[in-house]
This record gives sequence, structure tokens and C-alpha cells, in this order.
Amino acid sequence: MKKFYLFLFIALAWTISASAQVPAFPGADGYGRYTTGGRGGEVYYVTSLEDTDTPGTLRYGVTHLSKVTILFKVSGTIQLNSSLNIRGSNITIAGQSAPGDGICLAGYPVSVSGSNVIVRYMRFRMGDWSLSADEADGADAFGGRFCNNVIIDHCSISWCTDECASFYANYNFTMQWCIISESLRMSLHSKGPHGYGAIWGGIGASYLHNLLIHHDSRTPRFGTGNLGTPSDHMTDMRNNVIYNWSGNGCYGAEGMTVNMINNYYKPGPATTTGSKNRFIGIDDATSSDGTTAIWGKFYIDGNYNSKYPDVNTDNWDGVVVNTSSLIGGNATKADVKSNTEQGETPLLHQHTAQGCFLPVLNYAGCSHRRDAIDTRLTTECRNGTATYKGESANKGGIIDKLEDLMPEDAGSDWSPWPELKSETAPVDTDADGMPDEWETQNGLDPKNPEDRNTRNEEGYTMLEVYLNSLVADITEAQYQDAEIVGKPGEPYAPVTTDVTVSWSMSSGKVGESATVSKEGIVTSSEYSLGSEINRKSTRLAYGKVITTFQPTIEYKSPEPTSALYFDFDLADGVTFRPTEISIMALSYGTSGGYFDLAWVDSNGEETILGTGMHGGSDKEDESLATTKIDLNDLVVPTSTGKCQLIVYVYKLSPTKELGLADIKIGGHLGYTAGINETEVETNNREKSIYNILGQPLSAPQKGFNIINGEKRIIR
Repeated sequence: MKKFYLFLFIALAWTISASAQVPAFPGADGYGRYTTGGRGGEVYYVTSLEDTDTPGTLRYGVTHLSKVTILFKVSGTIQLNSSLNIRGSNITIAGQSAPGDGICLAGYPVSVSGSNVIVRYMRFRMGDWSLSADEADGADAFGGRFCNNVIIDHCSISWCTDECASFYANYNFTMQWCIISESLRMSLHSKGPHGYGAIWGGIGASYLHNLLIHHDSRTPRFGTGNLGTPSDHMTDMRNNVIYNWSGNGCYGAEGMTVNMINNYYKPGPATTTGSKNRFIGIDDATSSDGTTAIWGKFYIDGNYNSKYPDVNTDNWDGVVVNTSSLIGGNATKADVKSNTEQGETPLLHQHTAQGCFLPVLNYAGCSHRRDAIDTRLTTECRNGTATYKGESANKGGIIDKLEDLMPEDAGSDWSPWPELKSETAPVDTDADGMPDEWETQNGLDPKNPEDRNTRNEEGYTMLEVYLNSLVADITEAQYQDAEIVGKPGEPYAPVTTDVTVSWSMSSGKVGESATVSKEGIVTSSEYSLGSEINRKSTRLAYGKVITTFQPTIEYKSPEPTSALYFDFDLADGVTFRPTEISIMALSYGTSGGYFDLAWVDSNGEETILGTGMHGGSDKEDESLATTKIDLNDLVVPTSTGKCQLIVYVYKLSPTKELGLADIKIGGHLGYTAGINETEVETNNREKSIYNILGQPLSAPQKGFNIINGEKRIIR
């Protein structure tokens, strides 16, 4: 089981709060701006381009480690043997550290499921040579859902069989300065034509200064992933360059809140007549029987079409609203239009639409060492051309498979992945991520690995200062002539406590089930004991029953055998992110004895929430016996399925007791499936209607309803 620490001691509270205000790196913008990644953690070097689950490989680092900065001592293409999931949380992947031309991941999809993740200067060029037909459906070159605090910066993403870069249903997310290119239209997908760019969206999600080029559709498609209610989703799309889109182009956004500001649209040889001057086609979210519609709100302004100026004066001339039933008639543009920018947009650099065109072409993607693919793509966008095309669409820039990129004079050993040359990595004696020469020049000790986490006056660690220096010229140049807009401070999406799972401990019996504040959320619950701790007795304190526990061995540090395990299983389609923990603990027969609290998510990843705590005395005020931990400012992964709180007991004599009561886990709910989002219920047939508590209702209420056995959200 992986374990990492988010909350160590109360004395560190200031440090945690202060670091939350330090941007992920200079130039980090938008809702993911304050992601911390591996800041203050360990260093892991990738030394091999092999794709095995052994130390030294990228796969080992992203699946086994957390609170870590991943660096590279090699450059080249890693041909994946299977899908790669970045499971760890509190991770920075610093592709700019690779000596030479950098890193490319090829062959299989790469996804992010951890939280608090920074990925910079990487290439994700999947292709269709390794996938089976079954694997190709849903295969995104790079994507992620149901994550918190993620920023993707200066990555190059291409050659998918589904979407190239689908990041949606996340909290506090930014994708910036990426090149998203050449989805494969008629490859292995079971639906046939499927050359799509991206699905974007989230509860506080920014998409800034990206290039979307040569896609058959979805440039992007906005979507919620059925996380929460559609109106929760605040998506901000600015300063993107969209070139040579085909099909529908940009569409969707069912019930969402969206800003589309200062984007640059350049039709290309594949751009169809119907969408040549379209910015977006807006859809509605409907109830399961199709009788009601939810429309979102859109602020669309400052966007520019290079060939069709009729939509530049009034961007809403480039908006299509699909007809769908609203109470009182069909939706009009007035129904979905916002006249003001929406959401509390975090600080970001903003160009005009025409002002972003050249910076994006010059600096987007893995641009510190551009490969031949990105060089060709940016040249084609600049010139309004396309070099390759596939047979199915027969449109310039829209390819079906990797072989469509093969030059006529290519040899039998041709590969679509350009050679990425590796150079000798700089000497790093203490393996702290900073070369000896750089440490000496900056007054650090090349033999002291701990100085990597020394902070400068801006709040960055010295390791971050070094990594940021490798691309400082790009960061400075890309934002010339940009203005800073938005609101400084914390990210957009506050995480509310929607449900509480509680064990009163009043039964005195091991295996007691929890009380849940909302029905339909938890399917089963219990608590159990490690093999070296026993239930001792029950006592009374503060008018409550306290169940006491006694170890059989006095451990000097936390051990799994001397712990209590509080487990609950979530209903299908429900996600849970812990936001607060409360526990009453009393020591009997001693003033000693300690306990730690840990959270284990559905991936089996353990997060230490608090350490070195001890029980109070029943002679003191009740508040002194209750430990509360607010997790809102910390990044704890979201779970689906199984959840677990662990109470480790140590430094407690076998003759002494620790009493526990009122164990409460507050959490934020999300929904991944099974929720129909409706605004007004208009069906006149007789209904059976209940609220979330199972109480019968005469009519639907705002919020969560169960109508004829189906879950509905009424707004």
C-alpha cells in the first residue's frame, strides 16, 4: 500500500497554507494555478526507456510513488506495453529535465487519476500500432477525470483513436500551452469515423493558449462526465488557436457555465462549409424521458475567425443553439447568453485573439526541444496548409492511421515517431535533482540532498527554481504583450461537505455499522481491528458511551496490526472526497498513548491526515477531547467504491486504554453515472417521488429527487 503525508503536525499549518498561494511554476495560469505537485517531496530519476514495473522506469515512478518530483536522465521514446495511469498524488513530472530532445510516450493511452499533479514538457503520441480493436474504443492519447488540482503545461498530444486530450469532470484544472493534433479518423474504433480532438470541462477548469489542429470533430466538445450537476461546471477557454477543424468543430456544454474568450479560429482545407464560421453549437442536458431541458450560460466574446469576419463583430453570429424543449418554447440565444464574464477566474495572462496566434505557434507544445511533428504542424497552421490526409475523409490534414504520415520514399524501418536523441545527464552527486555545477553556482551543497527543499523568497524550493530555469526563456517570451486578468487567491471551486459518515461507537461492539446523513450514498459499512489490538470495555463520558481499546503489544510507531479500520462502500456512480475528520479520543490510565489518522482511497492509496495526536481526559472540557482536521486546503484523492479511515494506535501500554467515540467523516459528493439532470419536471403522468431521505413528496423539489425509481436533480 502506498503512503504519503499531507498533514504532519499542527506546527506545519502555516507552511501548508502559505504554499497554497505559490503558483505551480512561473507562468502557471487559471484554475490549476496553485497546484503544488511534488513540491517539498522526494526526487525520483527515470534512467531507463523500458516500460517495466521496476525502479528506474517511468511506470514505476507514477504507479508506486507519491509526494515526488520525477526527473529524467535519458531522452527518447518510451514504447508502452499497456495503458499507463498516473495514480500517485502530489507528483511533478518535469519533462524539461530530460537531457537531449526529451521524452515521448507511445503505443498506449496515458491517464491521470491522482490529484495534485503537475505535468510539463512531455509528448504523448499514442498511435494505433499497439492497440487491439477492443482497446482502441475510448483510447485517449492523454486524459483524466475525477481529479483535483492538476495542471498540464507545454505537452504535445497526438494520434488517438478516441480523443487526443480529454480532461473533464475535474476540480481546479488547467491545460495550457499544449499542441493537440492529428486524431486518427478511421482507425480501430468500433464506431468507425472517430478523429476527435478533446472533451473539456470541469468544476473550475481552464484551457489556455493551446493549439488544436487537424481534427474531424470535438475541437473541443464540452462535457460534464455526469459529475455533480451541470451548473456546477465552470469552464474557461481562452487564447486557444483552432486550425483546420472538420465536422461539428466545437459543441456540447449541456447545462454548463462556459467562457469562450479571445480564441483564434483559422479554417483549413478540411473545414466544412457548415462550420466554417461557427464558434460553438450549444446543446442542452435533458431528463431521461427527454421532456425537460437544461441550458447552460455562455460568455462568448473577443473570438476571431481569420477568414470569415462576419462573426468577429458579434461573436454570437457564430453560435448555433440547437432547438430543444424549454418551458414556454424553444431555446434562443438570449436564453443561454451571458453579457458578462462568468466565474471568479483565477489570475492568468491574456492576449487578444490575434495577439495569441504567434505566441501559441512559437511556444506551445514540448517547445524547449521541438520535434519534427510539432515543427511541421505549426508550419502548416502558419501557412494554412496540410501535408497529409487519409482516404476516408479525403480532406487535407485529416488522417486515418499512422501510415498516412509515411513519406513516399520511406524505408521499411520507417517510424512515425521521430528520433529523440539523448545526451549525457549532468552530474548530480547527491541525487537531489539539481546538477552539482548549478548547486555550486547558487550557493548550495552538492553533497547535501536536503537543500533541494530550501525555499526562496517566492516560496519555490531550490529544486523548482532549477527546473523552472531550464525553460525560463520560453516562459518570459510567451507572455509578451499579454495582460494579467482575473482574481488572485485560492482556486475557484470550494469543496463543500455534502454527507457525513459517522460511527458513534455506542454499541460497544466491533463491526458496528455507520450512520450516513444521506440515503443512497453508502451500501455497506463496518469497523474492524488489527490483530494486535482488542476491544476492552465501554465507559461513559460527556453523556456518551465510549468504547475503549487496548493493544496486546506496545508499538513505538504506527503499525497495521495495532489499528482500527473504518470501512464503507459507495453506491455505484457516487464519488466521495473527504473534507473533514472529527474523532473523540480519551486516554484511560495514562497521559501517554498516541494515534495517527490515515485515509485510504479506492485505489488503495494511503494519505496520512494527522500524526502524533493523543487522547484527552474525561476531566477536561469535551472540546479538548475532540480532534478535528479540516481537509479543504489539502489535496485528498476522490474515491469511488471502497473508502477507509485508519486509526493507528501506538506508544500505549497493554495495560492502558484508548477510548473512542463520535468518529465522523465529512465528504464532498460527486456522481459519475446514473444521475439525470433536469430543470423543470413537465411530464404529467403519475409519479412516485421521494427526497434523498426516502420521504414521499407531492411534487419534485429543488435538489436531489428519486422519481419513479430514478435519481434526478431538479434545479
